Amino acid sequence: MPDADPRHDLAVRAKTLHLKATTAIEFQQLDLKVTGVLVNQDGRSGLLLNGEVFEEGEYVSDDLLVQKVEEESVRFVFRGLTLVRTL
Repeated sequence: MPDADPRHDLAVRAKTLHLKATTAIEFQQLDLKVTGVLVNQDGRSGLLLNGEVFEEGEYVSDDLLVQKVEEESVRFVFRGLTLVRTL
């Protein structure tokens, strides 16, 4: 759709929302089993995910980053979108 079309901004917003929704659905379908967390107030916190230990700032895969570990939730960045898994 041309930039001059009055519907251009609406089309861009719709595509952005579609991309976010698709990414969230794909994230929800990932097999992520969090079996423990360690919240460290003085350093990086970590979690036990699918039997492996990951710290904040580490990548689980090429497109999945552990951003923040809290007592009742873990914040991930998946394909550029921040998503939260509650425990």
